[in-house]
Amino acid sequence: MKKRLIVISMIIIGVMVIFALSLILTLREKMEIVYALEQEELNLITVEDGNYFGEYFTEDGNFGVRVEITVQDQIITEINILEHLNALGTKAEVIIEDVLKFQSLKVDTISGATASSIAILEAIEVALIR
Repeated sequence: MKKRLIVISMIIIGVMVIFALSLILTLREKMEIVYALEQEELNLITVEDGNYFGEYFTEDGNFGVRVEITVQDQIITEINILEHLNALGTKAEVIIEDVLKFQSLKVDTISGATASSIAILEAIEVALIR
């Protein structure tokens, strides 16, 4: 009986380890895709006044961001995050301050929230460039 309990416990632990490893590998693959994204430089001269919407989500929809951007007189005056699906990347939302300050997507990402920073920048790019 004791031997059977040990075998069952080992099987359960093995299944849990396999599940955890597959989850880690999947997340790593998603993040590599995000890290490979590069933002174009903004040319606000071609952007008319108004509100623009953009989003970036991973293929499975479990990670990403949706933004609304207001442009007035070729200046980004406001960026609102409408939706942000992230693990621990909420602190990346302060990157908006740099985008507004420099009127550029070529800003430093937020340490510890690099993937979320890149996703926010990508959503802004989608709204204004694509």
